[in-house]
Amino acid sequence: MYILKRNPGTTAATKEDKDFLMELKCLFLRSRNPPTSAFQYIIENIWPKYVVNSAESGAYLSKAHKCFDSFRNELNKNMAALARQFIKDKGYV
Repeated sequence: MYILKRNPGTTAATKEDKDFLMELKCLFLRSRNPPTSAFQYIIENIWPKYVVNSAESGAYLSKAHKCFDSFRNELNKNMAALARQFIKDKGYV
């Protein structure tokens, strides 16, 4: 779902892609709405050859924002479900 770049002819994500996703997940645990500079810092550390405003870097920035939107949406859905279950279990309705 969050695979960013694939090796030609394979369906496996590269190590850098997996590292990028893991860094995004860790960042999400610390901040729900980080600045773009935080994403740029991660990209620069994983792919030092990318220039900050290059096409490749822009693609990863876009993907980072989409991942965070997805993470937030999933968190909100799960929290709402837990709240509904809690209300139902406690008989507050």
